[in-house]
Parts: sequence; structure tokens; C-alpha cells
Amino acid sequence: MHRSGRKLTYANVMATIALFVALGGASYAAIKLPKNSVGAKQLKKEAVTPAKLSGAAKSMLAGPAGPKGDKGAPGPQGPGGDAGARGERGETGPPATALWAVVDSNGEFVRGKGISTTHERQPGEYQVEFFERNVSQCDWQATLASGKTGIFLPPLGQIAVRLDPSDDESLDVITTNDESHAMAASFHLAVFC
Repeated sequence: MHRSGRKLTYANVMATIALFVALGGASYAAIKLPKNSVGAKQLKKEAVTPAKLSGAAKSMLAGPAGPKGDKGAPGPQGPGGDAGARGERGETGPPATALWAVVDSNGEFVRGKGISTTHERQPGEYQVEFFERNVSQCDWQATLASGKTGIFLPPLGQIAVRLDPSDDESLDVITTNDESHAMAASFHLAVFC
């Protein structure tokens, strides 16, 4: 049987050592460079970018802020948003419908939207009827206010709103003075459904 083998020679040993030095020497040099040993001559052109600079270096390079420029022209109006959520289950519906009335202290309708009739039942008690609209599940808001233009100060007192017990299309508005006695007063009523 013939045995084929290679002899360890000086050339083989030196080639192996040279290979390890070539592969590992560059890594060693990158890790163990002496401080301040790399200067402008060793850096390639455009090798240092703003992303590689520290915050302190960037602030040293920045100059003082210039004067504020003029305000630009407003942009075009964007599209309208989606309808808001409605109901406990989160289904979406159309935006709320606003019904409103301005009523004078004698129960006279001054102006409004969606109102069928208004009248005074007795001093301080008014009925506002809406045009074919059930308002039992709507939000009602009332404020003592001047009924006609030119009168700026409303009377001092209190106001309350309730659903008419006999009609889902009507609201009762009650106005009182500070001592809770009935008082004829003009008011504004807003209903959101």
C-alpha cells in the first residue's frame, strides 16, 4: 500500500501565518487604533455625513436663526370628514339636525327652524311644537335671551325644558325669576337630533 502525504515545509507554515495576519490584522487595526491617529488625510472625500456627526458638532456648525418669513397663502379647503358615531353600537349616521326657536315673552314666534307653532299657556309657561318631528330622543337646550333684536339684556332668572307629556313633537319651556316664581320671559331654544 502506498501512502501519499505532504511534508510540512517552511513555505507552507509561512503562507498559513500570512493568511491569518491578513485576515485578522485589519480587524485588529480597526479596533486598536491609537487616539487621534486618523486625520483629514486618512478620510475619503465626503465620508463624514451629517448623520455621523454628534449633536454637539452639529450645533457648532449651525449659525443663528434668520428672521421669520412671511406667512404663506392658505391652502385649499380639504374634504369634509366622515359622519360621527351615533348610538351605543357605534353605527354611523348623518350629522345632527338642528331645530331652533326664538320666542318672545308673550309666546310669539320670532324666528327659527323646524317650528310648527309657539304659544304661551300662562305667564312663564310656553309650548313649542315642531313640524312633524318627534323630539323625545333629542337634546334640548334653552337660554333666557332677548326675543327681538335691539334688546341686549335678558331678564335674570331660570329656565327649564321638558317633553310635553301629551305630545312627542312638543316641548314645554318654563321661565322663573330668581325666587322660582313664574315669570314671562323671552328665550332661545335649540334642539339637536
